[in-house]
Amino acid sequence: MLEPQTDRNGRKVFHLTFQKEEVEFLKGKTSETWGLNQPYLAPTIKASKGDEVLIHVKNEVGETTTLHWHGMLLPSEMDGGPHQMIQPGETWSPHWKINQPASTTWFHPHLHGETAEHVYRGAAGVFIIEDSESKSLNLPKEYGVDDIPLIIQDKNFNDDGSLSMKSKIYSNAGVLGDEILVNGTHSPYFEAKTNLIRFRLLNASNARIYNFRFHDNRHFHLIATYAGLLESPQK
Repeated sequence: MLEPQTDRNGRKVFHLTFQKEEVEFLKGKTSETWGLNQPYLAPTIKASKGDEVLIHVKNEVGETTTLHWHGMLLPSEMDGGPHQMIQPGETWSPHWKINQPASTTWFHPHLHGETAEHVYRGAAGVFIIEDSESKSLNLPKEYGVDDIPLIIQDKNFNDDGSLSMKSKIYSNAGVLGDEILVNGTHSPYFEAKTNLIRFRLLNASNARIYNFRFHDNRHFHLIATYAGLLESPQK
């Protein structure tokens, strides 16, 4: 979780820096990656409806990119689309008031013609929005303990461990990888400490669609989409 500072105007101020690193996804092999404040992916941002936020985004990867707030309701000049490029070494500082219901949104580069590759390298993160309703509900709320974001991505690796955007499976929709990463981890596991857990599932893959289930086919409940909470849980 990325902790904000509070400025003299009462805004929550966050700092994100694009950085280029190397990560060992496969044992003994490294991949060149992008991340925000870390070698791969980004820390989670959390704010509430009514909050004023200011986010300083610095580009330290040596290439032009952008940062788009996917699913966020905000002024177009703060959206981070293809026309709001962040040049190498520069900082872009969008600011807006959170004015939408509780939801799980995300952020990622959105440079024209380069979106897929920049996200594939690892520049993506979760942005959680809360409101008075979500705070009043009896839902799991302890981040990392019973409220768990899961960023799902498929990847192709070259023999030396580097990331490849060449699909081994034909697709006219984009890259389809044959290895799955969850929160940037290959073959991950999570040891639950509570009986009730909320998973916030984010498909941050290039083209793949997933069906999620438990290995024993137990039932679970869908309580929200990224647009917000449902009227009632769906089994």
